[in-house]
Amino acid sequence: MRGPVDPRLLTLARGASPGVTGLVLVGIAQAAGTVAAALAAASVVTALVTGTEGVPRGAVAVLALVVVARALLAWLEPWLAARTGEQVVERERERLLDRLGHDDAPAVVGLAGHGVDALRGWFTTTLPALVLAVLLPPAVLVVLALADRPSALVVAATLPLVPVFAVLLGWAARARARREWEAGERLAGHFLDTVSGLATLRLFGRGRRAVDSVAALGERHREASVRVLRVAFLSSTALELLGTLSVGLVAVGAGVRLVEGTMALYPALVAILLAGEAHRPVREAGARFHDTARATAVLDERDAVLASSSPAPAGSALERSVSAGRARVSVRDLVVRHPGRRAATPRLAALDGAGGELLVVAGPSGVGKTTLLRALAGTLDDAAHATGEVEVHGRLVVLGQHPRLPHAATVGEALGDGSPALLRRLGLDLDPVAPLAEAGRSLSSGQRRRLALARVLGNAATDPAGTVVLLDEPTAHLDAASEQAVVAELRALAGAGALVLAVAHRDALRHAADRVVDLAGPGSAGARDALAASDAGEASLGAARVAGPVGPRDALAASDAGEASLAATTGPGGLPRAVVLGTGAALAGVALTASAAWLIARAADQPPILTLSIAVVAVRGFAIARPLLRHLERVAAHADGLGRMVRWRRDVVAALAERVPGAVAGRRGHLLARVTDDVDVRLDGLVRGVLPLAVAALALPALLGTATLIGPGVAGALLPGLALAVVGAPLVAAVLARRHGLAVKGGTDDLRAAVNAADAARAELAALPDGPARRALA
Repeated sequence: MRGPVDPRLLTLARGASPGVTGLVLVGIAQAAGTVAAALAAASVVTALVTGTEGVPRGAVAVLALVVVARALLAWLEPWLAARTGEQVVERERERLLDRLGHDDAPAVVGLAGHGVDALRGWFTTTLPALVLAVLLPPAVLVVLALADRPSALVVAATLPLVPVFAVLLGWAARARARREWEAGERLAGHFLDTVSGLATLRLFGRGRRAVDSVAALGERHREASVRVLRVAFLSSTALELLGTLSVGLVAVGAGVRLVEGTMALYPALVAILLAGEAHRPVREAGARFHDTARATAVLDERDAVLASSSPAPAGSALERSVSAGRARVSVRDLVVRHPGRRAATPRLAALDGAGGELLVVAGPSGVGKTTLLRALAGTLDDAAHATGEVEVHGRLVVLGQHPRLPHAATVGEALGDGSPALLRRLGLDLDPVAPLAEAGRSLSSGQRRRLALARVLGNAATDPAGTVVLLDEPTAHLDAASEQAVVAELRALAGAGALVLAVAHRDALRHAADRVVDLAGPGSAGARDALAASDAGEASLGAARVAGPVGPRDALAASDAGEASLAATTGPGGLPRAVVLGTGAALAGVALTASAAWLIARAADQPPILTLSIAVVAVRGFAIARPLLRHLERVAAHADGLGRMVRWRRDVVAALAERVPGAVAGRRGHLLARVTDDVDVRLDGLVRGVLPLAVAALALPALLGTATLIGPGVAGALLPGLALAVVGAPLVAAVLARRHGLAVKGGTDDLRAAVNAADAARAELAALPDGPARRALA
């Protein structure tokens, strides 16, 4: 069993040591500022209450300095944490994308697309909280012991209970958090499959069933999430209850000793102010235990993916070497077997090729021509069992059987090192700035192939004598004139010194070849059926194109329809109940502070002890009520918010299903981000935005009314600070969010689209020397 903090998380933190060091220094500064502020505030209040001397200006200056320093640290800490988390997340994302092989890898896509982002939360919130939890309590206990030893003993006796309860309740939530993570990954994968396949589902009359499936799976995920959150919130409630009870015990004890005359007002105030600060960082760190559990679940999934995504299948004896030099390939005794097939495809005794040759591999479908190219490129299926020797001298440039133009949004981006002149020589005249649909679907198969071929030829032309060019049916889907143009360019590239090795079924390329290697193999009757199925699929895609794509306005309209549904379909009293409970928790917290303050101030006059009994009961009652009300508020708010999110997802998918068949507008990753990531943003907005504003709208008038009853001057003193906190700060935050939020959202959508494109084109990207991760994240 691992400890409260997974050692793997600490290992990741060591990989970002400058940022972690900065967070530790910020934590030390925050701890020092907290202690200094408590001492200065106690000095000011003591002077005001006793009236024996004027307000100490030095203490006021310290308070002002601490306020400014805390503001700067509050800005610096999330910036450092975000940079540290970003380093770790992107490094882990690259590791996962580098494992994208030729086989399907949905787990890699889910983890690389959004799963590893859970690690960012641990570095941005949990790690700083852990640092502060280690540094601040000892410093507070030392100062508290110097000010009042009995209060320090009370805090020291209750403080160890906080991590104990945090660990016990956190361990109880860990298994549930793991199940929630797995359910969330299934839900994300289901959304990806559903959104990308809506056209096909609609064509086969399964659109309604897909919507119902999304709704059912989302509801199950909601129920599981609420069960986990109840346990997680129970953990934070227990920790908060311990903290408030500790403060209450210190306040009551200090008040009794003030009445007895055995304690002065200044140490009593210091004890009350520091008692809460001793528990606060430990309580906050324990409350974020579910973030640690979530990050641990992500690392478990990552380790499972990396362990299963072995670059070479078990038992494979293929010896493949790649070296620089003049273009040359050598194959000896190559035998590749696939699961479920009796015959080896291919079975090749020997093959040699050198620069300056146009070498064509021919043979019936299913004989292993494409597999031969994959063996040369190093992109064999993970499940394939291969033996033999493969040597490649020179750099590899590959054109796959089904080029997908990964990460290209325009013709120019897809063209790469190719030129418009080369593209025109291939019989294709396209504007380089013309936009491309995802995977080049806005072009026909022949146009897409020639565009990809122009990129490959342009890349090879930079160093033809040192380049091995592998082409899988480069003349497929072309008319006779275009085919002759392609053959002429291949002959010219071979004449420049490149080794061009191409798979071909058509006669024109075979007749132009220097040599033709005919692979013997099984008959092609089944292949004709496969080609017929492929033609039928092409016809189906053509029909979908005729039906017309879903434009950006339609996709946004679908999202807006779901958003309107989100506003209209609320849970039965969930949010209003959460607002009422939150208001009660806020008022209980203020009442606890007021009761404790009145108790200390009144006890300083040494009245009869019975006159303080009501205040003592109030302190204890509010200390218990506040965390309990806060727990009920969190559960109600999250249950209501998750229910809204399920309905929003269902309605978005239903609206999209009505607008297909046809290509979904933009990139799949963009739309997936709207359906999944935007949902999480809306949930955060509900819990961390709408709910606090509603609570403030109810609690602040009550507090101001009470302050007015106490004294008009009190309310007047509160108004400037409240105006800054309630109006000024949120307004500035909203302006900054509007300025930078769209750029962040656009970057996130682009990242999701790039990961999906990398998965779809993993065979092409795996053959590149810099790997799929850097191509995906470039």
